[in-house]
Amino acid sequence: MKENGVHVSNFKTLILDDIGEESTFELISTAKRIFKHAPSPKDGQAKKLGLLYGLVQSGKTNIINMTIALAADNNYKFFILLTDNNNDLQQQTLHRSQVSLPGMYVNHISALLYEPFDYLKETIDDEGIVVICKKNSSDLNKLLEFIEQHEVSNIPTLIIDDEADAVGLNTNQRFEDMPPSAINQYLNNIISSLELNLFLQVTATPQAIILQKDFLSPSFVELTSVGNGYIGIETLFLDKKESVVRELKRDELHLFTDKEDNNFMDLVVPTGLKQALCSFYIAATLKIMIEEKPTQKPQSYTFLCHISPLQKVHEKIKYFIDRFKTDLKVSIKNKLDNDLMQTLKDEHTDLMKTFTTKVVDFENVLSTLSRNLVNSSVRVLNSSTDHEVNGNYRYNILIGGNKFSRGLTIPRLLTTYYGRYSNSPQVDTLIQHARMCGYRSTDIDVTRIFIPNDLADLFETVSIHDKTQREIINKNGIQNTLYLDFNKLKPTRPNVIPKAVGAFQAGSIYFPKVPEFRKGVIEKITENLNEVITKKYQKPKTLYKTTIDELIDILNMIPVIKDGGWSSKVIIQYLEWFKDNNVTEGYIFYSLDNNIGYSEAREGIGAILSEEVHEYIKNMSVDNVPLLILYRLIGDKSKNWDGEKFWIPMFRFPKGHNIIYNLENS
Repeated sequence: MKENGVHVSNFKTLILDDIGEESTFELISTAKRIFKHAPSPKDGQAKKLGLLYGLVQSGKTNIINMTIALAADNNYKFFILLTDNNNDLQQQTLHRSQVSLPGMYVNHISALLYEPFDYLKETIDDEGIVVICKKNSSDLNKLLEFIEQHEVSNIPTLIIDDEADAVGLNTNQRFEDMPPSAINQYLNNIISSLELNLFLQVTATPQAIILQKDFLSPSFVELTSVGNGYIGIETLFLDKKESVVRELKRDELHLFTDKEDNNFMDLVVPTGLKQALCSFYIAATLKIMIEEKPTQKPQSYTFLCHISPLQKVHEKIKYFIDRFKTDLKVSIKNKLDNDLMQTLKDEHTDLMKTFTTKVVDFENVLSTLSRNLVNSSVRVLNSSTDHEVNGNYRYNILIGGNKFSRGLTIPRLLTTYYGRYSNSPQVDTLIQHARMCGYRSTDIDVTRIFIPNDLADLFETVSIHDKTQREIINKNGIQNTLYLDFNKLKPTRPNVIPKAVGAFQAGSIYFPKVPEFRKGVIEKITENLNEVITKKYQKPKTLYKTTIDELIDILNMIPVIKDGGWSSKVIIQYLEWFKDNNVTEGYIFYSLDNNIGYSEAREGIGAILSEEVHEYIKNMSVDNVPLLILYRLIGDKSKNWDGEKFWIPMFRFPKGHNIIYNLENS
């Protein structure tokens, strides 16, 4: 492999100052790992299909373009970059590839129709051609015609399917007697028409891809890593949840999403929206005051509203935001002492708790905001509008739905107002909605997410499962993952395979986020568990061999308030699967009357095991069978419990048994 050819060197020079040496090195290393799987141009006829498993908003586009550059330096001449069926995303992809790949011809498939035939033939022979193609029937049919007309079937080809799980999977594969869905068949025809190719699927949400069973099933997987400055779902909804996430009352969303045509124009701007907008204007103004220099090009800071895919909802919320914008201007101009001004002060106080750069006086912030407020825009982005995501405004307020669900990068996103509900939420959909992720560490000090608590909990759960799934795949690859009770699994969209996916990792211990501890509920349950556990297994902190059925019976007796990374139903289902495979024994270990603190901010048990006991359990020579760990805790009233004793289960999965499971069934 030629590692430092002209195209790699050109791209490296372009990005070095922007992302730094460490991230550039990691970017090139990832491209090399991918391209090692590529067939050699000397192989004649050979095909390989793989998966690049990224993180949302983590720089996958740079990896894509660096992989193209590396392939071009190693005698690949034809490059197909497939995008979601989204005009904005196609234009973003086209622009980035044209900038990243100087010296190569980059254009979308429709534009190629207007180029001279001989010119394109010479270009393919020399520099190579990068074709940007949306995954719709029209563009894919043009691409197949181009392959045939320009006789490129025998030219080494790199095909990259960006957002591979969005469009292109066989939506008919659940039905045995139906032919493949149209886009899926087009992709199969494209791969078949090219004699030597590497087909790389790229996504941050591979749930459907991992579990599918057709020609798009990857034979290898590479995971992206992130450099310094990346902010992911785990950071926002776990590590920094207390400082970033603000509760949005669910009832407020009904004002926008109710189907009745109520006379909403007579209503005041809802409290949560007003707080979110005030937070945004203060946050953006702080950045203007502290970070921007007079000689610097003015920055554009963004507020994102994503509560529904419906255009009617978008227009409703635009009405309220326009009203807020007017009220804000009048209040500042006339120095009114009103509710809006008080909300601005409250949000300034809140932001000062995390804005560690410098304490900035509220009056100075207000003065700067007053001078810049005129450079403020409120725009709706959906299928009926032609606005671009990136606007030339200081205060950039965006309202939309599905346009924000995949791929699009939103610059300097400081504040998110999120309330997108679904009757059956999907892990992959929620991850793709997380536009607030990305290389945003410089803005984390003023980042706020206004979201209902139940949706924030969903994002927290999703982050746990995505992290675990990446760890499983990194350690074992995708072939060695156990797909528990495959007929019932629904990891993603029902018409592709299944729906929402969770994961348990072999050898790891899992426990509920919040156990049942409430007075009036737990007393009889604790009494029954005492009878079952302490009488049968008389000595605590002792490892006992028991039956799988006993473990199942005990787990069925223990209620949970909030699951977090726990699922009794899935663990029991797993134990039943284990028993069906002729393993009938497991182990149990318990400890009595341990004091435990309680934090309202975390809402969870946290690290219950003492280091001594944790080390003891870790070193138990029972790695290959299930282990149930039980703690009886004292719900001390002085530590914000209800004064009752309660049991909490912990479960360690045996080595080699990595579990992908359906969240909806858990």
